[in-house]
Amino acid sequence: MISLWTAFWCCLLSWTLLHVVPCHGSCDWPPQYSDLQVQCVCGTGGNLRLTVQCSSVNLSKLVEALQSKPPLDLLAVINGTIPTLEDGSFSGLDVRGIQLSNVGLSAVTENAFQGLERTLSSLNLELNELREVPSLPLKRLSNLKELDLSRNRITDIPDGAFNGLTLTTLKLADNILRISDAAFRSLESTLHNLNLKSTGQVKLPTAVKQLQELSFLDLSQNKFSELLPDDFGNLRQLTALTLERNMVSSVDPRAFNGLNGTLSSLSLLNNKIEEFPTQAVKGLQQLRVLDMGFNRMKTIPEDAFTGNPLLTLLALDGNPLNTLSESSFYHLNSTLRGLSVGGSTLVCDCKLRWIVEWVKKYDLQVTSRERNPQFCGRPTQYRRRVLPQMAPSELKCDDEAPSSSTTVLASTTQNVQTQAPPQRPSVTASGRDLRAPRTSSLDQLHLTEVLRRGSELTVKWEGFREDNLVRARSAAPVHAMYRIFGESHFKLGQTTNPNTGWAQFEVPDGKPLVVCVVDTAQAATLSATAVPRNQCNEVVAENVSDSQLTKIIIGSSTGVCGMIIIAVTIFVCCSRRSGRKQAMPRPVMKSEHEWETASVYSGRSIPRARAYHGSVNPSYLHDPRTPDDVQSFRSLPPARAHRGGHMMGNRDIHSSQIALSQLSGHHSFLGTYGGENHHNGWGSHHWDNTDAYSDRHAPSRLSYGKDNFG
Repeated sequence: MISLWTAFWCCLLSWTLLHVVPCHGSCDWPPQYSDLQVQCVCGTGGNLRLTVQCSSVNLSKLVEALQSKPPLDLLAVINGTIPTLEDGSFSGLDVRGIQLSNVGLSAVTENAFQGLERTLSSLNLELNELREVPSLPLKRLSNLKELDLSRNRITDIPDGAFNGLTLTTLKLADNILRISDAAFRSLESTLHNLNLKSTGQVKLPTAVKQLQELSFLDLSQNKFSELLPDDFGNLRQLTALTLERNMVSSVDPRAFNGLNGTLSSLSLLNNKIEEFPTQAVKGLQQLRVLDMGFNRMKTIPEDAFTGNPLLTLLALDGNPLNTLSESSFYHLNSTLRGLSVGGSTLVCDCKLRWIVEWVKKYDLQVTSRERNPQFCGRPTQYRRRVLPQMAPSELKCDDEAPSSSTTVLASTTQNVQTQAPPQRPSVTASGRDLRAPRTSSLDQLHLTEVLRRGSELTVKWEGFREDNLVRARSAAPVHAMYRIFGESHFKLGQTTNPNTGWAQFEVPDGKPLVVCVVDTAQAATLSATAVPRNQCNEVVAENVSDSQLTKIIIGSSTGVCGMIIIAVTIFVCCSRRSGRKQAMPRPVMKSEHEWETASVYSGRSIPRARAYHGSVNPSYLHDPRTPDDVQSFRSLPPARAHRGGHMMGNRDIHSSQIALSQLSGHHSFLGTYGGENHHNGWGSHHWDNTDAYSDRHAPSRLSYGKDNFG
């Protein structure tokens, strides 16, 4: 009976692998649509919905060919020519997400999305020729949650532009906009993520101040010169704010009033701040990530962080600092996990000895985005040295008396990424120095494969090329993080350069995991209930490949059959013996049947594969709000309604397992999601500080080695 059950479960397992595990490749088009075979790539996920991604394709023909296909999770057309979306462009389709990028779209008719009013949840019209918000066709989409109109030619957001919608994520980046005071009417209680990067804003628009449920706000690459009192006072749910690459020189002490209990990430990278804004920052009790890199600060006050007891990641590199006093950081020794510091003015002497001591004592990760020198400007012999790898005894002061009792600590080996020799800096026509780190894009990462061999886990990811289906990756570091089932926090496996495309690290052997590849912003907000789609994977067990599984099933079946035959033989022999009269014993004879001595474990020697080819899903702070709160807009794959009871939060997000590539970009360094017991990561950013000091410095990538943040 047990053997029969074994065979049954083997068959069930094989059926599951063939029908549930996502696959991707050609779309198996009918003969009359054979040209689509080259232009499109398809995939299916555990929800049995189809994902179709095409380049330079005839939309009408594509829609016609898809009529015979299963319901669509995503329909993406990148590149090509689709100047107008006519009425009924998607008639007959059941699709959750649509992306039409770089297709020259300039007009959308009122009934273009006819038939999708209740099903379409994500729409990406990025990189087109739209000159206004297509309000009429949009207002019919009652289930639309995510909308991306970035990189069009839109100049005006009029009052009520999004009336009738219940958006949670809106991207308007890279349009020079005039935003009316009531532009976001009807979104006050639903919008969580708003991206206004590079939209020409000189102050916070009145319309933004009315978004009481906003969690993430990206105002990077605008023209803010000062932060005024109570600007963000009404945004009492805001957890992440990025103001990098503006021209901020003045921060009012009351600038962040109202954010005391929620703001967990703040980026003022690459501005013109000369004095650390102690009073403005002091009230941010939940602050975990603070990036003040590449400003003009010459000193850090001793009381700079007294009001930030939870500070985990701090960036001060690129400022003309001579030294850092331990007294400014001492109260952070139990929370600070990452410190970015370095530049041509930094003196590596006994006053910085505490930093290398903290590396060993508190496992502090120290890095710098500066270049040549990366860490120490003086003494000159230390200009090529890596500060966190130095021994405390090497950091000396001229007037320091030698001590025979000084303990020399062995330098520890760190996984520090080296920079390629710096090239001549590029400068744009506007005078911007392009040497600075580029702003990270949250949705450029796409986890493609997870391989598990015992306690060793290897993760692989993809990026995008601008001129094709894939967009070029920025230099922001990637954090490979994992969470053991049953635990609430994610732990850092490895931090690495995104261009490598893979990372390898140790994990607990034999335990089911959730593994993610994220950037700084997402690492800061990653939790069991808030995971970025397309970037996480459930590693439930060590699975096997199809071919190896076939061998195991054959071997197991052989063993089962052998056991059944032996059992039947024994039963028959016993039955005959019991019915036979007592006879004279015969000489013992060796069985001539080979199968009587064959091992029932004939398949035993087949090695068990440990490669896991699991699902690929379409930021470590706890917060009761939904996962959408923590994600800057991503158009691929579409958003879904949150459903409980799933180990990764949103079951529909989990089911969008094989989205073939992430096709739109987040534009933020610190897109986070607030709360308690979590940790943070780093990003990198564009350069926009044109002052005399900044022009002399070229930042390098901020990168951390292995660290367990759990």
